Order: sequence, then C-alpha cells, then structure tokens
Amino acid sequence: MTITFGRQAGAIASTLALTALGLAVAGPASAAGTETDRIGGSDRYATSAAISAETFDPGVAVAYLASGVNYPDALAGGAVAGHQGAPVLLTKPDAIPAVIAAELDRLNPKKIVILGGLSAVNASVATEADVYTDGAVDRVAGDNRYDTAGELAVDNFAAGVGTVFVASGENFPDALGGAAAAAELGGPVLLTKANAVPAETENALLKLTPGKIVVLGGETAVSKAVFDELGADDRLAGTDRYATSAAISADTFSSADVVYLANGLAFPDALSGAPVAASDSAPILLVKSDSVSQAVCDEVNRLQPTDVVALGGTTAVSDAVLTYVAETCLADPTITADATHAVTEGDDEIAYTVGDVVTYSVTVTNSSAVTLHDVAVTGSIGSTFGLPAETENVMAPRDSLTFTATHTITDADVALSVVNNNITAVGKAPSGDTATKTVVESWTPAAVADES
Repeated sequence: MTITFGRQAGAIASTLALTALGLAVAGPASAAGTETDRIGGSDRYATSAAISAETFDPGVAVAYLASGVNYPDALAGGAVAGHQGAPVLLTKPDAIPAVIAAELDRLNPKKIVILGGLSAVNASVATEADVYTDGAVDRVAGDNRYDTAGELAVDNFAAGVGTVFVASGENFPDALGGAAAAAELGGPVLLTKANAVPAETENALLKLTPGKIVVLGGETAVSKAVFDELGADDRLAGTDRYATSAAISADTFSSADVVYLANGLAFPDALSGAPVAASDSAPILLVKSDSVSQAVCDEVNRLQPTDVVALGGTTAVSDAVLTYVAETCLADPTITADATHAVTEGDDEIAYTVGDVVTYSVTVTNSSAVTLHDVAVTGSIGSTFGLPAETENVMAPRDSLTFTATHTITDADVALSVVNNNITAVGKAPSGDTATKTVVESWTPAAVADES
C-alpha cells in the first residue's frame, strides 16, 4: 500500500483542500522498496489540518478540537478519536486558526467536541466552532486531566471493554504512543499520577470493568505501587519514551503496512496523528528530530512496512530520519565473520598430528543497523561452537561475539592433504530474516608437511 492523498472516497476533495490551505506534503520516494511520505504543514495547526484532510471525508460523525498549546486535557482524546474514526484538530486557546477553520469547513462534521475546560479552550472557540456544524458543539471537561480522560472513556466505551491502557498524566509520550494501539484494540487510555491512582481514574475503571489493564511506561512514569494498586495485568515499557513506543507497537501489531513517525519531544503531531494511524491499523513510533533509537529501528524492521510516514515538518522529523528508517532499518541484515585456529593441546612437539587438539575461534560482527538475535556458528568438523558462560547470543549493531570450538585430529584427517573447516555464522533480524556468512579455515596435517 502506498500512501497518497485521498486514499478514501474524498480523494479529490482532500487533495484540493490541502492545496488550497498551502500544506506541505512530500511525495513518495523509493527507499529500498519502501515508500516514504510526510504529512506536514508550516506549524502544528497546519499539520493537524493536513492529517485530517489526508484521512477523513466530509460529513464525519464528530470532529474533536484540542488545545495545540498544552496537552493534559487532550491526552486521552487520540484513542477515542481513533476508535470512532474521527479527527483531532488543534486549536489555539482563544481562537480557531484559519487553517483549522478551513478544514472544519471541508469536513462539515455532524458534531464538534471540545476537549478540556475553559482554561484549555475558551468559550470563544466554541462560539466559532458552531459555524462549522449543523449539530451540537459539546465539551468534555472534568475537574482535571484525570477526570477528563475518565469522562471520555466512560462516555465512549461500554462496560466490559477488553483492554484499558493507563499512562502517566504528568507527561505525554507514553499516552500518545499508546493512542493508536488503544484504538486498534478498541479501548481507552486513562491517566494516572506516578505514585498515586487519582480517584477519577479509579472511578472510571470501576465503571468500565475492563478485562485487562495495561500500564504504559516504566516505573519512573508509573510506579510499581500504582501498578499494584491498579491491579494491572501487564506493563509495556522500554528504557525511554522511544523504546516504550516500540514496546507498545510490538505488543499490539503483528505486522503493519505503514508506520508513522512522530517527534517524541513534542505532543501536537502525535496527538493529531493517532486517528490516521488507527485508520491504517498502524503504530505511531516516537523519534527525535535528528535520530532514531535502536528500539524503534528494530521495531520497524520487525513490522516490515511498505510505507513509512513522518508526521510534521522537517523540524519535527528530519528527512534524514525518514530516509534512515525506510532504507537502513529495513535493509537486509548482514554479518561478518573472522576465523582463526591454533593447536592448543598435543602429546608431542609436532603440530597437526593425530591426537592434537585444534581450537577454532570465530569472531562474528553485526554489520547491520538492527539487533541480531539467535546468533550461532556451526562448523563442518569439530565440536559445537559456543560462547563464554553467561554470554547472550544477541548483537547490537557493530557489536561482536567470539565463538570457539575444538577438534581432535584423527587418522582420517592426516590422510588428507588439507583439512577444511567450513564455518557458517548466522543471526536473525527482528523481521525473522537471517544474516549468513561462511568462511573456510584450513590447516595442513603434519604427516603431509613432513613428506613435502
């Protein structure tokens, strides 16, 4: 599947709207068989409108408006909007930006819902929004961000929902990384404090009675005490926000035709991007503007998408990052192998005679951009190649492992002019593809050497 504007029935309308709004979208570029695209505008509001125009046809049942200045009240909105097939459009607290107004005019939603209280999006925005719908302009706003998330969840998901994600309400990355996954599973995202479960979240869980509670983020974001208090079933976490987004993806998606990349240090693009990712049953993976974490690169390799899409302009996700993910993270895995041998045990002073022990040493290096698992070495003669005790057979890029094996020389060996050990090293990429390298390590038996 190649992402192009207007995949859906509103193709021409969406494309014309984007052109009229002056929004920038990079055309697809071939990268190792993978297409790359960008959905972005001149600022967060233009990007939000571009994402909506790319994904949604006029006449949507509902459009959500959220503050583009602050994230708390909007954190849970991505999962709900993704579940409903609705856009999340960003607004200024006191006025709807012209680019968002134009997109609302195109969408002509049956209803508009504002996320958050008057301090997030004030009454003048609601008045403006009324022009763009024949239906109601509603507001979901609790006493705080935890209450708002709880109200959104209870209003939009039935009791007995399969999975509820719980993420930190004190920072945005884990909740936004989980929004597309929650939409894929048909469940909400609730918020918690790091060291205490807010009463509002507890009340929402009592009403939802979910089959499973999954905490997003490590123990710094959501403590073990909170995990236990929630009665959570699982935690999806990595070493940082980027690895956590990869862990969420890995647990939710067995494969994906497309992956979306969003800046992990800013909330707007991922917030607006959750519904489009949900429409493609695709994850949102978090990156820095100028680099990709190893965990994200590995997850892209595992998913093997045919399209990689950056959300936001080049300041948010650079072209270099987009190209690296599409080309390098998805490239075929490769390894190198360097073999040596030595006689390490013998009963006389002549090497390479019957009974001598030859020890083979093979250094395998990961020359790919992705982590290789199940690294192993086999030989055509001798004992099984092994690693030092407690050494894992996993290699990060540029890492090396040294395997050793022994062979006791036999009469059959000395009858040969040359003894060849055909040595093969293998490693498995996250995708399941295998990197292989074969080398031949040879030696000449002493009996032959003496006759020459």
